[in-house]
Amino acid sequence: MKKKVNPFWLGLSLLLSLAILVLCVYAWHGGALVLEPQGDPQAVVSAFFDALIAGRYSDAYACLNDYSSLGLENQPTDTAGRTLYRALRESYAYTLLGACEVDKLSAAQAVSFQALDVKAVQADTAARIDSVTARLVEEYPSSEIYDEDMKYLSSFTDTVYETALDEVLQDAAAYYTDTTLTVKLSYQGERWSMATSPALIGALLGGA
Repeated sequence: MKKKVNPFWLGLSLLLSLAILVLCVYAWHGGALVLEPQGDPQAVVSAFFDALIAGRYSDAYACLNDYSSLGLENQPTDTAGRTLYRALRESYAYTLLGACEVDKLSAAQAVSFQALDVKAVQADTAARIDSVTARLVEEYPSSEIYDEDMKYLSSFTDTVYETALDEVLQDAAAYYTDTTLTVKLSYQGERWSMATSPALIGALLGGA
């Protein structure tokens, strides 16, 4: 005696089989069905800071998912600005704090980042202006100090500020500060990448 097959269950079975087949093909060809993120998010954080410290900005920016550039590759045009920026760059250092916390397609890595406290340097430089001015007035000829109205030449005031800044930066390490950051990452486009934050950008700029 032949058993009758219930059309409903037969149809449902066929639909489920077809759905599984479609998902398998889609995952195989499109790569869009992500069951397990690949790669190490902590390695991305290290790659970013390593490239940044080495001045390989394009490599550093390639680790980000929200900006193609942070403008860190552009140096100031004035002498004092370049001096301060160079001191900032030379102060960079970082330490990864603990393991990277991964939650499905998101991750977070704690980082201790060292950088020059730019605001403190600028404040101490400004505090030296009067004493440096008084000293240089005694050393420079009047023609290099005053204009025809007996006002300071801009070239002289620039020299005063640059001199004061150089004196402050003779002990640049005294202005190094450590900031604890939480770097967020996400898995998209089949890779881990970082998101910037005001705290991260502020640390990279030395708090300026």
